[in-house]
Amino acid sequence: MSLILSRMQNFRAASRLDQWEERASRYGALNLFARQTDSPTGIITEDLQRKAQMAQGNTLETMVYDKDASVTIGSSRPVTVSDDENTTAMQSITFTTYQFGFTMIPAQYSNNETDYQRDFNYKLTKHVNKLMATLDTACDTVLNTNKTQVFSNQLGYTVAANILTATDTERLRLFADLNPMFMANDFNEPRHVVGNAGVQSIILEIAEQGLYNQQNRAIQWADKEFHFTTRIADAANKQATGYAVMDDCLGMVYRHSRDAMMRHTTGNGYQFSVQQVPGIPVPMDVMYYDNVADKNALTGAATADLTATKVEGYSFAVDIAFVTNYNSDLATYSQPIIKFNIDTDDTL
Repeated sequence: MSLILSRMQNFRAASRLDQWEERASRYGALNLFARQTDSPTGIITEDLQRKAQMAQGNTLETMVYDKDASVTIGSSRPVTVSDDENTTAMQSITFTTYQFGFTMIPAQYSNNETDYQRDFNYKLTKHVNKLMATLDTACDTVLNTNKTQVFSNQLGYTVAANILTATDTERLRLFADLNPMFMANDFNEPRHVVGNAGVQSIILEIAEQGLYNQQNRAIQWADKEFHFTTRIADAANKQATGYAVMDDCLGMVYRHSRDAMMRHTTGNGYQFSVQQVPGIPVPMDVMYYDNVADKNALTGAATADLTATKVEGYSFAVDIAFVTNYNSDLATYSQPIIKFNIDTDDTL
């Protein structure tokens, strides 16, 4: 005789053991673009953002002036003043669509340990994290593309492929020397630094030598805001990589679908709206629908009976253009963005 067949089933308990499975990252490049977008003196105007919302199906352009390298200062008072006309151009704003979505099957939770809301939250969280990483990577690409190609004074540092490189010995001095290098290019001091974990490590090292320590290096970093990201990769033999960036030279322009802006609903269950999704710096188009579908093969035996069940669909999307200041000739005129890296030793 045995009681084995009537033994209790496995005990189940709620926990948070999985709380580090899906975790947010550091999105420093995206953070800087978002910060400068909101600046009242930045490059993104209310008119540009407003016209972007109207530009679905059209090309969005903005008028800019080219730098005039032919300006001269005379040495006498002429009878007739010469003409000196400006040159203008139209700069296109190029958008990229970013979208994610998922479905929810309400009936599948009636025989499951998890519930609808927890599953929805986890699906949304993993997609938000992926979108943020994607946007942060896009910002890194824009910074890299628009880094300065002109260094009026390298202060003895090496520049190769338009990247300023410091040796390991120079790593503690570099962040102070960025200021006079910007000044030599006729820019004010850079306020922002976007960097990877290697940059953070060096800043912590500088902080350890700050006020009241034997060697005070607080001036090296105290005038800057640091934005850290895990999406800037170090090249071979480099320990840190980042960008020094001026205020008011970056921004985001975004737009929504016309149906979302008009908050359309349809007779077959589709709803369109614009919503602020937690964790995303711009509002998103949200398309929702409910329908009926055969989901009996979705998760095997747990949904085998769901041959005709309610299905809810959620789609999130937005068009974003990451922009920098206009430069009529990158090869000739300096940019307010310097890309730098730091070598692992003193042999560049």
